Amino acid sequence: MVRITVDMIRKKSEHREGGLLHDMHEISLHQLKIERIEVLDRVCPKLRILYLQNNVIGKIERVKRLKDLIYLNLALNNITKIEGLSLCEKLEKLDFTVNFIDLDTFHKSIRNLQANEHLNELYLTGNPCTQFEGYRSFVIGMLPGVTRLDGKDVTKTERIIAKQELEEITAKLEVEAERVRAEKGVSKEQCEADDEEESDEDDDPDKVEKWTPELRLKMAKQEERQEREKEEMKKDGGKFNKQTDYWQESIDKLNEKQYEVDGKIPSQRNPARYEVSLSQEKGNFVCTIGVPKFMDTSLIDVDIHPRWLQCIIKDKNVLLHLDQDVNPDKATVKRHPDGSLILTMPIHDYKPTPSELAAAEAEKAANATLYKGGAAAAPRKNVVDSNHGFRHIVKKKDPSKAELREISVKRSAALEAKRQEAAAEEAARVQAAELRRQELLRKAYTDAGGDDDDDVPPLI
Repeated sequence: MVRITVDMIRKKSEHREGGLLHDMHEISLHQLKIERIEVLDRVCPKLRILYLQNNVIGKIERVKRLKDLIYLNLALNNITKIEGLSLCEKLEKLDFTVNFIDLDTFHKSIRNLQANEHLNELYLTGNPCTQFEGYRSFVIGMLPGVTRLDGKDVTKTERIIAKQELEEITAKLEVEAERVRAEKGVSKEQCEADDEEESDEDDDPDKVEKWTPELRLKMAKQEERQEREKEEMKKDGGKFNKQTDYWQESIDKLNEKQYEVDGKIPSQRNPARYEVSLSQEKGNFVCTIGVPKFMDTSLIDVDIHPRWLQCIIKDKNVLLHLDQDVNPDKATVKRHPDGSLILTMPIHDYKPTPSELAAAEAEKAANATLYKGGAAAAPRKNVVDSNHGFRHIVKKKDPSKAELREISVKRSAALEAKRQEAAAEEAARVQAAELRRQELLRKAYTDAGGDDDDDVPPLI
């Protein structure tokens, strides 16, 4: 089991800004499998808050000198009796959740807390004593200063009823305590004495043991022993070596980044089975690899050589050979909207064939017919179309301040012209509507028998 030492306290207090251990006010020693409380009263006498939950502490000891202690947390331990806290004069909050305080020691435990006048919050949830029918009334009657019990506020009504029924509940508690002592086979005096540690050996392996502090301590020791054995096995390399997976090793080797050795090109590979196509178009090798659409580009690494290329996609290598030399420095890599990776690699010293030259001339002539005057024109400005379903926008040169000012003036003038045009259209529309309304009124008056010439009523 783990013991509390000065080195442990110093390690747990590293987050504090300056100060000595003697002046420490708070420390947390939870989940360390501590069996006894020691050293704290001598090293940290000014402690105010002490966390010792989730250990295997079986007895409250060595805390009498902690005069400034306000909060003590001993939840999830092996405490069977509350004791040793009478000199902690400033104690305000105690937590004994899920311990082993039973009815045989319950009366004595609560009586020991009567000396703590400032105690106002107590937690006993999960202890066997809470199964007693008058448990809450007994605690409230014995400890008038407690204002919160097991997370629930104590009301005035509860306090009055507890005071009235305290003698009756105490008598019932003594009867139940005697019954519990008889079941355990111990006397009242033996309950106050320290229990001896049981042997780690079991007489009957099939026997179902009762949940006791001794059993919890034994389980903690067994768990510690198993962890120690595991650490020793790790240091020795383990008693049984894991069987080597040669298939996985070969796959991992294929996916490693490859290099030319003595001018020898690495072999082709595609262990991830990506869709790959390689074609020759207008003096370029075009390689298309079916990369998933939503894969981040940062997971892709492309390496192009004169006679071969490799593309590592999320630790999966795709390696292909080329029939002719290419210029790696002039190669481009792009992502298609569907996620595919497109590599365009210019062929070194490429000479177009007569058929390709004729096709280029025909395309040039076709483009010339699209413009007036018959002059040959280049494709659309700032846009380069390709055969792969995407556009590459050519970046323009950044305009100067004068050009920006001129553009701004032109835009303002255009907007003002549009505004005036819209205002003129709106005025014309209103005028036409007014003329139409006057015509309808004149017609209605004429149909009613009025004079069409001079007796037109004024328009309202």
